[in-house]
Amino acid sequence: MTKTIKRRTMYKSFNQNHANVLATFERGMMKTLKEAREELEMPYTELSELAGVSPRALSNMEKEGTMLSTLLCNVLWAEALGFELVLKKK
Repeated sequence: MTKTIKRRTMYKSFNQNHANVLATFERGMMKTLKEAREELEMPYTELSELAGVSPRALSNMEKEGTMLSTLLCNVLWAEALGFELVLKKK
């Protein structure tokens, strides 16, 4: 019984830490992409056509605290702004 409770606690803790890391990553990525779009003076409609994501979805993704985006949408958005997603081992 004790082992089961311990595993559940560890699993819950791991999932919460994982969610926090992903949320921090996503907020940073959204901020970078929003700043790039603004610097390029690119309207949502133009970015929407390049990324294949609706203007409303892009607007929602840029809003702080809106976690509606998916990794695929973020990659499409980044590519439309001239970014490349790079994944590297620590």
